[in-house]
Amino acid sequence: FASYNELIATDPYLPPLIGKVLRKGFGSLDTDEHFRVTAAIRALVQRMEAQYFQYTEGLVDPVFWSQRRIWLKGFLSNPGFIEWWELESRSAQVTDEFVLHINSTDSEVIIGINGQLVEDT
Repeated sequence: FASYNELIATDPYLPPLIGKVLRKGFGSLDTDEHFRVTAAIRALVQRMEAQYFQYTEGLVDPVFWSQRRIWLKGFLSNPGFIEWWELESRSAQVTDEFVLHINSTDSEVIIGINGQLVEDT
């Protein structure tokens, strides 16, 4: 996760694009921007999936994984990413088991720009 955050912090183009999605949705991106953001978010989700399977094997602390799961669900629940996650979760880029696990997360928070909590339901 730290290396992913470092990538975002050092990439001059990606943070504004992610902010644009959070504010206006994926429809506001041109084709190149859409590809770039999809690749970045897909990489994050795939890293989280790897952590999930480490968790299922007892290699990741349950409390640690619970926090990651809540954060990811909140990020993907942002209006800018809801449609993306619906399509991505059916694209064979992630396993059905992982999709079900994330989608069944009880906590319904939405993570917005700068990682701030937008809504707590």
